[in-house]
Amino acid sequence: MRSSVRVQAAKRLVNKRLRGGAQMNEKWYVAAKKADFQGIAKRFGIDPVTARIIRNRDVVGDDEIRQYLYGTRAELGDPAQLQGGLEAASLLKQKIEAGKKIRIIGDYDIDGVNSTYILYRALTRCGAQVDYEIPDRMKDGSVKAGAGGRHRHGPDL
Repeated sequence: MRSSVRVQAAKRLVNKRLRGGAQMNEKWYVAAKKADFQGIAKRFGIDPVTARIIRNRDVVGDDEIRQYLYGTRAELGDPAQLQGGLEAASLLKQKIEAGKKIRIIGDYDIDGVNSTYILYRALTRCGAQVDYEIPDRMKDGSVKAGAGGRHRHGPDL
């Protein structure tokens, strides 16, 4: 199936699922950045589709690709530089030490599911009483729009 046909099929599916029958008016574009996907795949032992995804994320050059795929903890940025990071860590530490319940409100896309899992594992290893929820996209709407707020009565954080 050609890219434009896939995009049109995806738009029809999304339109069908939108509440109230609203139609999407924006145009969708498929990124088609050029690279030697076969060569990248061979050099890094990955599938050419994965090479294309990496390139579409503006990761260019063997050094950047290596760091993207095989980066180490030492290569990560300083977490203290994240806006609000130290305050969040302090609050989490207080809640864990006080035995308070913590709920993670995740997101339904792959990044949201992965980050929910990583945070859940990390907090559990720190001794937290933690659970998680990944809202239903169609029923609950966007997490960014506050869909998770309806469950604030359960956990303490």
